[in-house]
Amino acid sequence: DANGTALRDIGAYEFVNAAADTDGDGSGDYAEYVADTGITDSNDWFHILAISNTAVWFNSSAARQYSLLYCTNLAEGNWINVPGQTDIPGSGGLDSLIYPNIYPACFYRLEVEIP
Repeated sequence: DANGTALRDIGAYEFVNAAADTDGDGSGDYAEYVADTGITDSNDWFHILAISNTAVWFNSSAARQYSLLYCTNLAEGNWINVPGQTDIPGSGGLDSLIYPNIYPACFYRLEVEIP
């Protein structure tokens, strides 16, 4: 029930509540599973390491793929894939996705998913 109290479990498979945050880092266990980060390591979470005028850098997983999206108006929330920067396989190390500076004022979002 994700209340932080451990209970005995009978059966071959452990139950993990998708809403649980086992390591208390603010990211739910399911989100960390999708990002391929450590569910029990509060220092391991998916985030952008650096951003410049043309790229975002992040630590990737070779078992995941990444997409860069942009939006010009957060109130409308219309996220658009950056051309050529969708479903890019991770290298398992430091990766970057490039954006062409389409608009002078944009917001960017980096997504991770299981291929």
